[in-house]
Amino acid sequence: MIDGLGNSFALGSSGLEPAAVKRLEQGKTQTIFSSEDYPRSHLTLPEAVVFSAADGMKIHGQLFLPKGLKTDQKNPVLLFFHGGSRRQMLLGFHHRDYYHYAYAMNQYLASKGYIVLSVNYRSGTGYGLKF
Repeated sequence: MIDGLGNSFALGSSGLEPAAVKRLEQGKTQTIFSSEDYPRSHLTLPEAVVFSAADGMKIHGQLFLPKGLKTDQKNPVLLFFHGGSRRQMLLGFHHRDYYHYAYAMNQYLASKGYIVLSVNYRSGTGYGLKF
């Protein structure tokens, strides 16, 4: 969006930062509004994972691991199947409301010690017609 003075604004997010208002200026972005109390230090960057379904189709997902997870540690595990087939979860905060909040929920669960595997449905966007 461009205001009447020529300033450019956008929503921006990442794997560790929810959507916030940004000003775009000379190739740089500056956050001009964000939630100060958002618990960024508890977030973890999810890993892209690909595994084979029973029929051999490659299925994509995002794996959220709790910070400081040890290989000999036992943690509860959750499988997360999102709300629709025509969408795709991302490795960061999504631009659509529901998926933005679902990503935040997966982050919250990982911060509480859960291992979360978020699975993208077949017919999800971005994988081609065969998927």
